[in-house]
Amino acid sequence: EQPYAMPDACPSCGTPVHRDEDVAMRYCTNAACPAQLKERIHHFIGRPAMDIDGMGAKLADRFIDLGWIYDVASIYQLDWEAVAALEGMGETSAANLAKAVEKSKNQPLWRLIHGLGIRHVGERTANLVADRFGSLDALLGASAEEIAAIPGIGGILAGSLYDFAQEEPNRQLVERLKAVGVRTADERSGGDTARQLEGVTLVLTGRLDALTRPEAEERLRRAGANVTSSVSKKTTALIAGADAGSKVDKARELKVPVLEEADLLVMLDGRMPEALMPAVVAVEEAGGAPDS
Repeated sequence: EQPYAMPDACPSCGTPVHRDEDVAMRYCTNAACPAQLKERIHHFIGRPAMDIDGMGAKLADRFIDLGWIYDVASIYQLDWEAVAALEGMGETSAANLAKAVEKSKNQPLWRLIHGLGIRHVGERTANLVADRFGSLDALLGASAEEIAAIPGIGGILAGSLYDFAQEEPNRQLVERLKAVGVRTADERSGGDTARQLEGVTLVLTGRLDALTRPEAEERLRRAGANVTSSVSKKTTALIAGADAGSKVDKARELKVPVLEEADLLVMLDGRMPEALMPAVVAVEEAGGAPDS
């Protein structure tokens, strides 16, 4: 058999492909490549990013083929009357999709950073960057040294983030996102000194996807939470990631609320997840969490 030969040109648009040093993967450098555009949009609207409910890949591809979506900002400029008139849509479906698109404008900054599809930047890195800079403007204005100084970010990631920030088309895209009302900065009422979780005692268990356990614990403590290693009657809530173990059973036995990673990310964005509200109210009425 003949060994497989990597293509020299993109099979979608014909642009010569590029391969970075020490990396086996080759990729198309044409920002206008139709196949790349579809994948960028799929990534942006997906659950780990802007999570636009009701806009799946097939529907997004349909909008792209019609020329209605040509970058991520154009998602927020769709003509909803025209969408409703499409075969298989109708006014109700279009209205529901319009609400989902509008809702996504206020997603946490880390989701937007992840959704932009910066090379090598996953959910964990997006969280670290959002926590460090707080806004896309701050990221775009950061030096390579400032980006590289973020704990947990290596040279390749730092270089990728800096390169993204220096490219004029990316800066223009950020301005277009602002113009259509997408939130490009996290609300920080008190910056790193905000203590919205004061008096709350939390335990983490299982594997987290968006960030490591030590990173999550540090950020929760900065927000005022008391993070402990074992579940007890004093625990306000247990945050359970993937492959959580016996602590979940212990929490249920003690009637301690069990939260998911999504609730953790809401807390780290400075908001309070609905599932935690009753327990927080109980803590406040009791005058704060007892010492652990």
